[in-house]
Amino acid sequence: SPQGSLIATGAKDTSVRFWDTLSGVCVRTLPGHLGEVTSVEMSDDGRQLLTSSKDNSHRLWDMRMLRPLQRFKGHQNTSKNFIRCTFAHPSLIVSGSEDGLVYMW
Repeated sequence: SPQGSLIATGAKDTSVRFWDTLSGVCVRTLPGHLGEVTSVEMSDDGRQLLTSSKDNSHRLWDMRMLRPLQRFKGHQNTSKNFIRCTFAHPSLIVSGSEDGLVYMW
């Protein structure tokens, strides 16, 4: 997080976990994906979180309410591939996968 006290991680069990950097304790677990979470990125201002999963989707989360705002689909058959997305710009999300395709939203 921009404040530096929180780290978000993705897990094979399909969840996103938030960890306190000082205590090392998991302070929150979010369900939401149907497959392994392979990518997690927080926006520069800390207001949004972007996650990617082997369920062929990306989710944009509201960090204040800790709920999904939007779901993006594009990549196919990624159950065995790595899938990654990033904030290329505050209004542009880019994703790529071992399927060889790049998507922009």
